[in-house]
Amino acid sequence: MTWIPKSIARSEYSFVLSVIAIGIAVFAVLVVVVEQGNFRTVQIFLPEQIRQTVAFEENGKVRVQGVVGIGGADNPTLVTRSGDYAYILTVVNHGKSPHMFYIDGLDVQTKLLQPGDEDTLTLLPKKPGTFHYYDKADGLHLLGELDVVQVLPKDKLE
Repeated sequence: MTWIPKSIARSEYSFVLSVIAIGIAVFAVLVVVVEQGNFRTVQIFLPEQIRQTVAFEENGKVRVQGVVGIGGADNPTLVTRSGDYAYILTVVNHGKSPHMFYIDGLDVQTKLLQPGDEDTLTLLPKKPGTFHYYDKADGLHLLGELDVVQVLPKDKLE
């Protein structure tokens, strides 16, 4: 007992089944590709950022105090990653005289900060290294270091 209508030949029936099978296979492949995130109209992951804040203070001598993202140490060693990671450093002047934060080697600096002013630097360091930061308002007064480190993904470690 067959359920194929007599008006459809066996070869036409095989063709229709083949087209349906191919359609299901293409749909399954499409679902897998889309599920892996290969088709997105917007970025779903936010770019990584490192945010820190330091403040100029004066207590007999000029120093930078870690405020946010850094322990409260004087003239802290600032640390960020190399690559496509934004390093956002906010510099505040809590002192009584003007200051200018300058990072040698990266050639970035804040505007001249009057007491109570703040400025934000956004860096995208590509290469690792150690850079010194200074108060540039009165010559180059060395304050501390910025370490740019390279972080490897876990699967790249040996």
